[in-house]
Amino acid sequence: MKKHMAWILFLLSLLCLMAAGNLILVLLAIYQQPAKQDNTSFLPTEAELGTCEIFVNNITCRDIHTVHQVKGELCERITTLAAKLVPFRQTVWTERVLGEREDAFVRFKNDKVQYTISFIDTDKQLAWDYIHRDAPVVAIQKIEFDEEYGNPHIIWGWVCTMTAADFAELFDMVSSYSEPYQS
Repeated sequence: MKKHMAWILFLLSLLCLMAAGNLILVLLAIYQQPAKQDNTSFLPTEAELGTCEIFVNNITCRDIHTVHQVKGELCERITTLAAKLVPFRQTVWTERVLGEREDAFVRFKNDKVQYTISFIDTDKQLAWDYIHRDAPVVAIQKIEFDEEYGNPHIIWGWVCTMTAADFAELFDMVSSYSEPYQS
């Protein structure tokens, strides 16, 4: 009987130790989690975008690699609207590979970083009968350039929403922009 009691006490002690160990692991997991960041803290601010040159690609460009540099008072308004993005969800690799048709994009670029905001399926998003017309989406991607060779590295990509009015105004400016005629 004493032998069985010793085994039972041993097993109960072992169970208590395992339960305590699991409790410690759960508590560590809870307290080791990174603090949640402000949901918009990673997006570029108006001040950060203001340090960049602005380029657009739209229907007036020959191909995807042709851009117009935006100059003048339009830069400030484009920057203000671009800083109003609200993150919806992070993009995944397959979206970049199988992506939808891009209608136009605006690119903010300096020596260290590049942000590209792409307008996707705008005909659908601006249609009166589109279910999500009040919160149209754009894709934004951040690229940083390494200091040694200037090679680009994709840092992140997000799908963001905008108000319908801001989306329409920004898309109108980007899609209709062409470089001033120079004689």
